[in-house]
Order: sequence, then C-alpha cells, then structure tokens
Amino acid sequence: MKVAFKYIEEDMVRKIITSFIRPPLEYAAVVWNPHLKKHVKKIERVQRAATRWVPSLRNLSYEERLKRLNLPTLEERRIRGDMIMMYKCVTGKEEIDKEDYIIRESRRSRGHTHKLQKTRGDKDVKKFSFPNRAIERWNQLPDKVVCAKSIHKFKEMYDKVAMEDGTIRA
Repeated sequence: MKVAFKYIEEDMVRKIITSFIRPPLEYAAVVWNPHLKKHVKKIERVQRAATRWVPSLRNLSYEERLKRLNLPTLEERRIRGDMIMMYKCVTGKEEIDKEDYIIRESRRSRGHTHKLQKTRGDKDVKKFSFPNRAIERWNQLPDKVVCAKSIHKFKEMYDKVAMEDGTIRA
C-alpha cells in the first residue's frame, strides 16, 4: 500500500487502516480472539507499522500516533466487537443456540438486569472462549447501555461509556 503513494497524510492513513488493514485482522474476531500477549502484539504490529507511514508521526509513540489519528487499538476493537455480539445474543438479535453458554444470573444483587453467569472452564478452549471472556466485561456495563433499545443505540452508548472510562478511543 505504501509503495503506491509518494506522500501519505494522516487522513489517508486513517482511511487505509479502516478500509484495508482492519477488516482482515478483525475477521472472525469473536470466534478467534488471541489471549496470549505474543499473538496480540503480532496482530497489533500490523497497525503499528501502518501508523508510521505518516512522516510527521514517525517520532511519536504508538499510543500518541493512534490518538492523533483518532483510532483505537485492535484489542480495543475486539473488546467492542465482543460487547456488540453479546448484546445481540442477550437480546435475541443473533439466531444462535445460546442455552449452553449464556445463562442469566439468578442471584443478582447489584448492577443491571441482564447479568450473566460465567461458566467454569479449566482448559484454554473453554476459558478463553467468547462467552467466558465477554461475560465479565458485559456484567460491568451500566444498565443504560445493556438495556438499549437498538443495536445502534447500544453502540453509541457503549462508545460513550468506554470513552469516559478510558477503555476505548473510537
């Protein structure tokens, strides 16, 4: 991609990352989400290299480059994707057989009305599967977010809450 352009501006890199780089890296992220740091670093390295294409950003740290480009890390995007998928599962917008892994919390004492129970898993396959990694974050979301009337409202409110607590940038 870089070879096709003589000079690359911030706006161009942002469009290249969101249009060409992110989609293949985020494909099936709900199913396969790296849990080992070495795998997370390897995937993040692709976006890290692309942000260096802009000459004025080269001497900044990766976090500063992302902030200037108004982009989140790929890990933040995967977390957001998990929360969106969990919303779809809980509200029935995703047609899947969820009885085995999405169990409503029966002894809810605090938090929102859509709390879920985390299942126990000893093996990595179960421990780092979509439901187990997403339920803990889901249960921490405020009631106004999980009770959103539509997926668009959920995304809007999730982004707002995540930006406020510094979990995500965009």
